[in-house]
Amino acid sequence: MGIFKVKGLVILISLFLALPGFTSLAVDGPYDLEGVAPDQDLINFALDKLNLTKDALKLDFPPGYMATRAPLPGQIPYKLDFFMDLYKNPHMVYPFSKVMERAVSKFLNPEYQEKDALYKLLFYLGIDKLRPGLFRGYYSHEGATAQVLEGKPLLAAFDRLYSKDGGKEKKYLVAERDSYVNSRKRAESEIEKLPEKLRKPLAEYLLHLTHVHDWQRKAVRNIPEEDLQEVYRIRDFGRTQPNGQKFYPSVEDVQESLDGSALFTSSQQVTYATNIFANKVNKLSKEVLEFSEVNIKTPIGRVVIAGTKDHLHNYSDLLLMVDLGGNDRYKGLVGANPGPGIPISVCIDVSGNDSYENSKKTVATQGAGILGTGILMDFAGNDSYNSYSYSQGVGFFGTGILYDGEGNDNYSSTYSSQGTGYFGIGLTLDRTGDDRFYLGGMGQGYGGPGGVGALANYSGDDIYEAERYASEKVTLADYHADDFINGNMAQGVGGGRRGDLTDGKAWSGGLGVIMDIKGDDKYTSGNWSMGAGYWFGTGIAFDKQGDDVFNSVYFTQGSEAHWAIGALIDESGNDSHNVFDKELYFDKDKHGVKGGAALGFGWDGGAGILIDRKGNDSYRSQIISFGLADIRSRGFFFDEAGDDKYIYGEGQSGFGASDNREIYTEPTLGNSYHLSKYSNNLGLFIDSNGSDSYKDWNFREDFDATKASSRFAENSYWFTPSLEEAIKGDNFGFGMDVEGGVFEIHNFWEVG
Repeated sequence: MGIFKVKGLVILISLFLALPGFTSLAVDGPYDLEGVAPDQDLINFALDKLNLTKDALKLDFPPGYMATRAPLPGQIPYKLDFFMDLYKNPHMVYPFSKVMERAVSKFLNPEYQEKDALYKLLFYLGIDKLRPGLFRGYYSHEGATAQVLEGKPLLAAFDRLYSKDGGKEKKYLVAERDSYVNSRKRAESEIEKLPEKLRKPLAEYLLHLTHVHDWQRKAVRNIPEEDLQEVYRIRDFGRTQPNGQKFYPSVEDVQESLDGSALFTSSQQVTYATNIFANKVNKLSKEVLEFSEVNIKTPIGRVVIAGTKDHLHNYSDLLLMVDLGGNDRYKGLVGANPGPGIPISVCIDVSGNDSYENSKKTVATQGAGILGTGILMDFAGNDSYNSYSYSQGVGFFGTGILYDGEGNDNYSSTYSSQGTGYFGIGLTLDRTGDDRFYLGGMGQGYGGPGGVGALANYSGDDIYEAERYASEKVTLADYHADDFINGNMAQGVGGGRRGDLTDGKAWSGGLGVIMDIKGDDKYTSGNWSMGAGYWFGTGIAFDKQGDDVFNSVYFTQGSEAHWAIGALIDESGNDSHNVFDKELYFDKDKHGVKGGAALGFGWDGGAGILIDRKGNDSYRSQIISFGLADIRSRGFFFDEAGDDKYIYGEGQSGFGASDNREIYTEPTLGNSYHLSKYSNNLGLFIDSNGSDSYKDWNFREDFDATKASSRFAENSYWFTPSLEEAIKGDNFGFGMDVEGGVFEIHNFWEVG
């Protein structure tokens, strides 16, 4: 089952495997259930009812000698190192996610004033997931505190940019064919404009950048120039990969030739040094520093330092931009690598209501790291970030970071932005303020092939929107919704390149994370969103506090397809989960688009998980939802506490269910799903504590009418299918509503 409609593919897919849709299975129950002991582990309790052990929670790939589907899962390249361990133990997704949440809660908190917050966030959200076991979060950062020469330290740093031995008489040719001697004179003249207090910190920083520049050059030493140039030019990579619409040989060649350890050594050191320098600049900006703009060319990019007036900045060759205040407008490339010659680019804006503008489809900007490192830091102000693609925290064989400290900000982009990683790391980090994020697709925490993408927000009442309706503006039409709704791949999604239907170039998805710590937030999207995994990818949506609203349509809110992991985790608050689109359902020309494949839904060998720990929550979906495992997968729905309301399509299978297909017991040529000894289904639904209601929703006849369910009720348990039927093909489904008990795995770290 692919994501986007490609000419000729839908027919192939439908022959290949029945698509998910309406399912109805007889429920065995409900049976009365008295309360359990306060310390009873509820997952163990459910497994005992099914006569299963904890091994049933685990996933594994079918053995090669029995697999009849191509490609063999174990052959898929570029799986992130953690993936196989998490895939085999999908119930560990909570402690895995909790580590990231603790990092965001600590290092993005405004009260954390240490110099290394940005670096720590890069490490725990990115490096530790993309290159685990190779780096530690507290290594020496060689060169991060570079020693400057006495006398004229900034001019000495400028000399070092040309020649490490300070060879001032060497005739280096740079832009406009100026000799080094003439360039040095102009640099000296520009430096004289800069306040003395800024010169030494800037000199230290520039010396450090010369050091890490060498690491980046080592990283790409084996890559032909033509491959480097092509990777810099690619702007449709995300949109063309899910169903293998386009194959870029250069991407595969670069990945095979790149020295990843050297590249991410460079990225970490740039980030660490930028952290130190930016904090110094922020502090110094509080003093009166009157000067005009300083503008210096160097062989690895332009250095611009601007004062507190309102400025218009428009450059395409920046190594470093520092603006100390004012309501500024930025055009061109901002904190982004324009090409192989400028692999490091940093922009630091201290304050002001700033506007970052870009309408060009070919420009990567606003925190874009392509085969290098691009960082945009804005400390304060109500800012707007507008771009088309590859922006606002995107890494493509590199590291891209957008950090915003304070203010009510507006982010807008169409594709591959706001925390997107392709064979690299993309981070969007916002500390405080009521912010709005708008995106077409491939972002807001998207890990594409071999990448990590994360959007992390500490506090504020925020709005996250991924464009729901397919149009000429956003062309991500998903055939699961008859091409009317976009397959966003946004808001915590990991997705790979499914090449088994096209060219055999199948690549694993990465890790996509959206994480919000405090505030009453609203999430809106179409399909493939809010904690979804696709094709060996891992997608996590994590909201810690607040009364939140989640509105989406299909393959969403803790869902997955094809050996992937998708999880939506909400720790507290009175939340509303809605999985449908009323307008499209009633539009006769749009074939009654239905919402589902959600709320703990697994399809084809992976695990879809929803975890809610506290709050009086409401859930509404039309089809295939609520702890449902289809096609040899895991579907887990766990709500720990609160007075909850469930509204679900009448007669639909869910609330702890497993599909029960003939192919599970009758061998076929089309798949290996009959291998019950090697693959199985497990759907679990557990609601503990609180006064809950379950309503059947006959949306076909009266969209607004519901009635009490006869199949699911509080203080009871049920089997779907019956235990006798489940044993025949290893298709187990169990649901219960109970008072008491705990989820031991959610207390893995024993922290609040």
